[in-house]
Amino acid sequence: MTRLGYPATLQQDAARPPKDNEAAALKRAFLTALALTLPVLAVEMGGHLVPAFHHWLPGLVGTGPLN
Repeated sequence: MTRLGYPATLQQDAARPPKDNEAAALKRAFLTALALTLPVLAVEMGGHLVPAFHHWLPGLVGTGPLN
């Protein structure tokens, strides 16, 4: 590329976090998403897995919060 007027240079990217920090951030994001998803999954699908749960949950909290 030097012939075209673009000399090659090696960039040192100090702003980019190391791979360990990136992996830790991805793990934290995954665990947060998992913690927020599991209650919704349990409420929505619990009645399909355990039929008694379908009748117990609305009796416990009412139908307003579940809509």
